Amino acid sequence: MLAFLRKSSPLRWSALTLTLFYLGFIDGGFLSVSHITNAMLQGPQIFLSNLPMLMLVTFTVVTTLFWGRVFCSSLCPFGALQDFITRFFPNRALPRSWRQIKIPQWLHDRALYIKYAVLGLIVVSALMQSNISIFQYFEPFGTLFFFSPSILLWSILLAIVLGCVLIERFYCRYLCPLGAALGLVSLLSPLRIKRVPQCTLCKVCEHACPTGAIRGPLIDFKECVRCDICESKLINRAGSCRHSVEEISRRQQGRKISVVEIHVGQPS
Repeated sequence: MLAFLRKSSPLRWSALTLTLFYLGFIDGGFLSVSHITNAMLQGPQIFLSNLPMLMLVTFTVVTTLFWGRVFCSSLCPFGALQDFITRFFPNRALPRSWRQIKIPQWLHDRALYIKYAVLGLIVVSALMQSNISIFQYFEPFGTLFFFSPSILLWSILLAIVLGCVLIERFYCRYLCPLGAALGLVSLLSPLRIKRVPQCTLCKVCEHACPTGAIRGPLIDFKECVRCDICESKLINRAGSCRHSVEEISRRQQGRKISVVEIHVGQPS
């Protein structure tokens, strides 16, 4: 939480390392959509006998209600793994055929609702009191951190990891049912990311957003994982944020005039 409040990159990467190895591989105390379905069926008292899990659930609910999906950027081991994939396998270090791709906006806008459909499928299945647990097919971190013996689950995990190599935070964007649930809760969050007038013109944060949640001056808050990238850029006045709105407008107007002059000067 300190890393989130301080907007400190070194603190954030330290927290992600701890999250990945301790909550993931050592403790295995990460949250799952199964905790939501179990609470729906048995009541929240199921957490009272497990103090660490109660603390994690309380932290997640409170921070999501206030700030949005802080859990996704700070305490999710699989989210941490995706960030490490992007950090240690940047585009320039990969063969051209393996470099990260940008999903067309129209496709992204539709595909992001897949995770909400997955959440609905899991919840409906649980409410029907089905004996078949399907959440494990959509939450690959259980396979990774608990070393599942299932070849099918490992195949699903490898396919998702490949997706994360090719598309930044692929799982968070399109498949995570827990992220979908937290996204819906985050719509109630009052403490959202502040925007500045330059955001109407600057595209730096939009291009840097790992979940594609930014569209110019607007942020699709249910898709935002509070990763600090855009907030850090605002604090450090990166991109065109370091220029006044008047200066940016003047430069844009100058470019438009130049384009018109070039066009007019061309021989017919």
